[in-house]
Amino acid sequence: MNAMTRIKAGGRPGKVLIAGIVLLCSLVFAGSSVRADTIIDNGGAGTSSTGSWGVSGAPNPYGADALWSRDGETYTWSFTPSVSGSYDVSMWWTQWPSRSSAIPVDITSASGTARVIIDQLTNGGNWNRLGTYSFTAGITYAVTIISQPGPTSTCADAVKVTLLNGNYPPDGTIESPSGDVTIPQGGVVNFSGRGTDPEGAAPLACLWHFGNGSGIADSTVCTPGNLRFDLPGSFVVTFTVAAPWGLPDPTPDQRVITVLPPGDGLYMPDWTSVSESPFAVAEPSGIVNPVLTAADVTDAVCDFVADPFMFHANGTWYLFFEAHNIIRQAGEIGLATSADGLHWTYDRIVLSNPWHNSYPLVFGYDGKYYMVPESGSEQAVYLYEASNFP
Repeated sequence: MNAMTRIKAGGRPGKVLIAGIVLLCSLVFAGSSVRADTIIDNGGAGTSSTGSWGVSGAPNPYGADALWSRDGETYTWSFTPSVSGSYDVSMWWTQWPSRSSAIPVDITSASGTARVIIDQLTNGGNWNRLGTYSFTAGITYAVTIISQPGPTSTCADAVKVTLLNGNYPPDGTIESPSGDVTIPQGGVVNFSGRGTDPEGAAPLACLWHFGNGSGIADSTVCTPGNLRFDLPGSFVVTFTVAAPWGLPDPTPDQRVITVLPPGDGLYMPDWTSVSESPFAVAEPSGIVNPVLTAADVTDAVCDFVADPFMFHANGTWYLFFEAHNIIRQAGEIGLATSADGLHWTYDRIVLSNPWHNSYPLVFGYDGKYYMVPESGSEQAVYLYEASNFP
């Protein structure tokens, strides 16, 4: 579509002198409105020309200087918006007695090319609005001025593009699993996600990709639920949401799912080189027992530790145990960690209740971790889920 509009120059007085050629001047949030200016000065990135353009001696250029030419030479300012929406396009020129009063400017937009006629005999040294146009993110557009025949002259100085209202991308978040997960082959992971849009657009489309080679098909359900990984490997799972008009989240949320083949030694120790019978119990060499005592507990006053339960996850051994609090005269659940199952470091008390707890049973399922401690004094069984394991 082509259109021609004849306008009289007009604009707000003011001048900005800033080092730099292409400048994002402002990003101001006021309620739901957003304003962002992109200024492209002559001679900088995004500019091109045909013929010869000299430095103008006219006063009040934008930045360091302005250019001039005549006889059909062209000057172009190009830009690529990062946000789709409606934009005001303005031009800055210098004023001189020889300037033409009827200079065509071609502006490409999502609707095609529009031609605007400007008068450079007036309002030099100001921003002059050329009109409002629709631009699509990621596409390069151009503003081109065509110099007029001599003896008149045409000025090429700077162009400003101002976002009036834009289509901002939505944001997708993986809610489950809460982090990267390591599971054995055939293990199950629960997937759920949600999306938000800064403009409140709905409904948002969801797309899950479960990693190349995982054997699991993509899903357009926001909460796919439990999925089983039958093939070993490391898979990058991505979750992308898109607005109703198709604009997707440019930074999809992701998780890494590591699926271990049987017998890799991470979930269970590798016993293949062990020559002793498992019934021939003996202290390992170089280890002084006990490896953990009440004196190691630093965040509670304890007189003994008991009822250990070892659990292995993500390359670390975890030892959950009862830490008997002298002051409270009740058991609390403590935690120690080890890289090899032999050398232990106390971590902290992970569970404390008004009643006595002991014999912690810890297990993982569907990418989450749970504990069932003994709580006989309550005549109840409690199941706890780790908010941030361990």
